[in-house]
Amino acid sequence: MYDKDHVSNGLEVHLIDVACIEPQKDGGTDMSTSEYFTELSNPLTPAEISLAESILSKIHDQEYIASLKNNCEQSRQNRIIDEGKNPLGWIGYIDGSDTYLTTESYNVGLRTTCAWIKSVETSLGMSTSTNSNIDDDQIGIALTRPPGHHATYSEANGFCFFNFALAAAFHVLQKQPGIKISILDFDVHFGQGIADILEKCSKKETTDNGEDWTSNIRYITWSCGYRELFTKYALPFVSTPREWEPNLVIVCAGYDALDSDELASVNLVANDFGEMTRILKDHIQKSTLTKPALMFGLEGGYQLRDGVQMHLLVLPELCKSNSTSDCF
Repeated sequence: MYDKDHVSNGLEVHLIDVACIEPQKDGGTDMSTSEYFTELSNPLTPAEISLAESILSKIHDQEYIASLKNNCEQSRQNRIIDEGKNPLGWIGYIDGSDTYLTTESYNVGLRTTCAWIKSVETSLGMSTSTNSNIDDDQIGIALTRPPGHHATYSEANGFCFFNFALAAAFHVLQKQPGIKISILDFDVHFGQGIADILEKCSKKETTDNGEDWTSNIRYITWSCGYRELFTKYALPFVSTPREWEPNLVIVCAGYDALDSDELASVNLVANDFGEMTRILKDHIQKSTLTKPALMFGLEGGYQLRDGVQMHLLVLPELCKSNSTSDCF
């Protein structure tokens, strides 16, 4: 939990905690997590939470969202009234394998959506709530859990139940209609949720301006042969002069390709992610007439020690050229 700026090795990083919870002091109440937040530690407003919920209803099936919300709220009330327990607790798996809910998962999902929205606003210079001393050349980083790229239009999957990358993209297109967005997913697993929502929402869900928002988004992912596929296929797809020059690049940053991650069989090390970040920044700056904004959001990757090392190598690449990073 951070409430001030941090400078390490000459790199300036602004950390904003959007999920700071005040601990219970009476051994259990009927308060929800959202009621634990204090004004001091909570940078999110009710309007921002409401906006996140509204955006999610545009990219996910509304019955699916209502089911998640009711499941969490009813389970919390059951624990309080029927069982006399702390309201925070386990509910169960909702996809038959990996993805589970707790009584606060819905609230956490809303706050995570807000973090991605704040991050993308920071990258585009849309945010008015960040530190006034931050440079114009900013990169937003959403260091959040749970991940989101496996969440489809109407189903949870692979630890994901809301699709945060597309929520952020939809928000931007609401605010700035017509801009182009590339989504680069370097998680080791295919983010089928993003592909599914783009297909389901095409010509169906529109922005407030009546535009088909999916036509302004390019999405690419891969799962092996990182170096070759990254440079030969992924980067030209992200941006190509005169063919596709995005205004914004959202990176679904999954780090489960690390050799220490047991969920995959890929042997990348932390330095590889730092190198990919450097190559990506160089490419988008050289392949477009106007330098696009860049935003990173955490997806997979569950090795704490190597994950920390990886971030220490990726952040310097993001912070070069006198830019700063906002982490939410």
